Amino acid sequence: MDENDVGAGKPAETEKARFDAELGQSSDIGIFKDGLKVQHPEPTADPLDPLNWSRWRKHTILAIVMYLYFMFTYVTTNTVPSFPELQEELGISYSQVNWTVAVPALGLALGPLFWSSLADSASPSVRHERNDLTVVLS
Repeated sequence: MDENDVGAGKPAETEKARFDAELGQSSDIGIFKDGLKVQHPEPTADPLDPLNWSRWRKHTILAIVMYLYFMFTYVTTNTVPSFPELQEELGISYSQVNWTVAVPALGLALGPLFWSSLADSASPSVRHERNDLTVVLS
C-alpha cells in the first residue's frame, strides 16, 4: 500500500485523534508518523542537541548534577553535629547556631536564580570578576 491509497493512514489518524483527545491536545501536534509514535521533540542534526548525545555523555552529566546536589546538601549540613559545641563555646542559643546552616543554604538555593540571569547578559570579563569576588568572599 502506498501513501495515496484511500485506506492508508486511517487507523493511525483514528489512534492519533483518540490520543490527542485524551491529552486535550489539538490535532496539529504531530506525535504519530505513519501510524508509529515518533520521538517528540525530534532530534536535529545539531551535535549540541541533547537528543543526539551518547548514553555515556548523558550519564556523565547526570552524575555531575547528582554529585553537585550531594555537595550542596553536605556543605550546608556538615556543621550540624558541632552545634552543641558551638553553643557552649560561643554562649549562644541553638536557633542562633542554626543560622550558620540556614544562611548559606538560602544563598546556595536562591543565588543561582539571581546570578544566572546576570551571567547570561554580562560579558566574560564581568563573569571573571564575579568569580574572583566569590573566591575572596568565601
